[in-house]
Amino acid sequence: MMIRRQLLLASKPQISPKHRVKDLDQLRQLLQSALKLELTTIPPYLCALYSIKEGSNPEAVQAIVSVAMEEMLHMALAANVLNAIGGTPIVNEKEFVPSYPQNVKTLNMTIPLERFCKDSIDTFIEIERPDDEVHSQPCAGCCHFDDAKSIAQFYDLIKCGLTDLSENGTKNIFDGDPERQIGPEQYYGSGGVITHVSDLTTAITAIDEIIGQGEGIPHSIWAGSGPTTGRADYLEVAHFYRFLEIRKERRYSGDETVPPENGKYPLPTGEKMHVSWGDVYPMRKNPKMADLPSGSEVLKKSIAFNRAYTDLLNTLNLAMNGKPDLIMKSVGIMYELKYQAIELMRIPMPGCKDETVGPSFEFLG
Repeated sequence: MMIRRQLLLASKPQISPKHRVKDLDQLRQLLQSALKLELTTIPPYLCALYSIKEGSNPEAVQAIVSVAMEEMLHMALAANVLNAIGGTPIVNEKEFVPSYPQNVKTLNMTIPLERFCKDSIDTFIEIERPDDEVHSQPCAGCCHFDDAKSIAQFYDLIKCGLTDLSENGTKNIFDGDPERQIGPEQYYGSGGVITHVSDLTTAITAIDEIIGQGEGIPHSIWAGSGPTTGRADYLEVAHFYRFLEIRKERRYSGDETVPPENGKYPLPTGEKMHVSWGDVYPMRKNPKMADLPSGSEVLKKSIAFNRAYTDLLNTLNLAMNGKPDLIMKSVGIMYELKYQAIELMRIPMPGCKDETVGPSFEFLG
């Protein structure tokens, strides 16, 4: 199991007034954007995962599965923080649900849906790329949404807002209904900790969990508290480094160190990882229902997949808005999605013998 990282509540950051989160409404909007940011990453990760043919690339499969499950955890954590400050999470409205290719301003990149390949893993690496400047000076370098250059910077902006508006924990802005919190009794999955959010300390704990799993704890490859030397089997590296392992086809030994500056990250130096880039279904990049012939059986299957995806988002929305027990129902729907997606991966794209259809993750609300 994961060892939970030690989290320290930073002092109130010294930032210029014009860059601070102005009020609770703006903070709630940022947390809603966080929910969309987390959701945006999940379909691309699942597309790459489901395109891998059964029995091949077991280490890559394990890594991508764990990351996708942890992104679900991040959605739950962001929803808990939003609920704690009296907000209303929304994950099932058309303007919220990402469509692909999806432009993400915070990351200055466009995220596609595509098969498991070097290009898709490169995209995932860019999504999860750490920001050493932010890690070395938490909350000091980014206090405006448009200035964010990484997921960590975006979440540091939220931490700034939480700290400022609660006046460093002395003012209660956490007056949301505690019954709307998703807790460990409802959620279990990959590594990580689900946190009931009720005050500034638990809110920062939740946000730091998201940052640490994705980019790693400061100047470390680890998603949690790692060993001084060597790699223990029960510990995982952060998302960024998991994807680097796949791309470089080598595992981290645990002895690699992260330089504190210059934006340089250690490459893995451990055991060789076998990656077979060709053992995948040749899914069309950014598939759409509109690409399929009207009335065809393959279009019906694509519609069925997207109905299940819409059902997943509707279930998550209910879970995050007062019915937390439904979070586990969403896991069952994800398994249904898996088998429907793989079926689409196997169907040749009409009029194109070199590509298959693939899931389009379109919202049918």
